[in-house]
Amino acid sequence: MSPTGLDILFDLGLCMLSKSDALLSFNTTGNGHFEIDDQSDSEGELSSSSSDSPPATKRQKPNPPSRKIRRLEKFNLTDDSPPFKNLDQYVLQVAGASLAAVKEVADGRADVGICWDGGRHHALRSGASGFCYVNDPVLCILSLASQGLPVQPPKPTFLPLTNFPEPEQAPTRTRKPRILYLDLDIHHGDGPAQAFQTFSSARSRPPAVVTLSVHHASPGFFPPGPLSALTQPDTKSPHTLSIPLKAGASGWSMKSVWEGSIEPIKKAWEPDYVVVCVGVDGLAGDPKGVWNLGLKEEGGLTWCVDRALDWNIPIVLLGGGGYNHANAARAYASCTAAALGRCLSADTLIQDDAFTHDEDYCLFEPQFDMEVHLGNMRDENTAEYLAEINSTFQVLAERIKSSREYQIAS
Repeated sequence: MSPTGLDILFDLGLCMLSKSDALLSFNTTGNGHFEIDDQSDSEGELSSSSSDSPPATKRQKPNPPSRKIRRLEKFNLTDDSPPFKNLDQYVLQVAGASLAAVKEVADGRADVGICWDGGRHHALRSGASGFCYVNDPVLCILSLASQGLPVQPPKPTFLPLTNFPEPEQAPTRTRKPRILYLDLDIHHGDGPAQAFQTFSSARSRPPAVVTLSVHHASPGFFPPGPLSALTQPDTKSPHTLSIPLKAGASGWSMKSVWEGSIEPIKKAWEPDYVVVCVGVDGLAGDPKGVWNLGLKEEGGLTWCVDRALDWNIPIVLLGGGGYNHANAARAYASCTAAALGRCLSADTLIQDDAFTHDEDYCLFEPQFDMEVHLGNMRDENTAEYLAEINSTFQVLAERIKSSREYQIAS
């Protein structure tokens, strides 16, 4: 994406969101719903104390939504994505932090870039969603896609003649990098999936991005949509991939799809860059209570990050969901240690002098160590279901390999 494109997006965030604080007074009610305290009469609404109000015995027509409310609804700044003070700065800081991590990797100054406050993967082009106001994973991918990689010239098949001047070097050709986006959040990575969905055809240019989301999907589980279902082998969008795991997903299930589906896709695509959304809401003990993942055991979250690091490909690690604060801290500390090549064992004690407030330290009781304790949930992902997923992704991997080879040839 060009710098101009980024400027336009950032300007949109500032221009549309920075006004909300001046326009609206925002507060929460005891039941968790948000209310807008609109005290202006710009739309001609009359207060209930007005002398022109109809008698209480008459049925009143509901007032139409004010212009301010309509403006918020236009960008979905309601319900689970309400506006809040300094939202414009928040958007810029989240996007800027993730893009700073990308720049370190793209410029070759780091092999691993990390922004644990990133991973806001539900924001859409049309507006906010799922408490995500800017889709920094999409911005990261676009930034990496703008990097031109040199095309290696073919090796000569003959011995060069001697006593002849060297021919002038032709200008170095460049190509778009291939990027793999991997989403491990328990919620489907719908934002990147929609942003980079492509449809294969005889005339279409090969895409530069493969998105692969491993998530939970069930009736009523956020976010809804057809892209969260298991990708079919004959899909018209073979570069937009989805692996829905059932309730109780454990390290056993995650290891199965990692080795049987994720690794074949990575091998087929041969990405130049990898972006991973490391959502931690699938850990045991999370209030969502849907999965039962640990950290360092096989199939655990740190285990997955370790496997991605083993690819030895420039990688950007972003955060994601996670509603158990203590376990989220444990997970991101463990994944950071993995990126640094350091061992952070489960029995590592958490020191109380690392916290300003005692109540924060108490979140880690009773053991005050780094272990995420697994629950007793039954893993509903049967061996037959996992075999179906892996069999499907073997076919998809072959299609992706063909796409990559066509991209190289063109």
